[in-house]
Amino acid sequence: MVPTAVYLSGMIAVMHRWQNGGLVPAGPLEMIAGGGLDEADIRRMQSMSVKDAHMCALSETIQDFPPAVKQLCSGSWRDDVAEDNASLLSGRIVLK
Repeated sequence: MVPTAVYLSGMIAVMHRWQNGGLVPAGPLEMIAGGGLDEADIRRMQSMSVKDAHMCALSETIQDFPPAVKQLCSGSWRDDVAEDNASLLSGRIVLK
């Protein structure tokens, strides 16, 4: 049995190219617009590391950080995270 009262940040397996060329988590509409998921996408998702899946979600989960940590983020932190993810995760994630 898994306790449900414990918070666990989400993991993301599919990314979408952002306006600045960076990567952000892909939602259902981006996945559908990108042609859906095929067998190769599923295999790539199955081979992802937990670390990479958490890195993919960072632009969503950073908002949950304590205020002292969030204060360290610049005004363009979302773009910065998206750009970093593009270089760190290139070739290791499903892109739609």
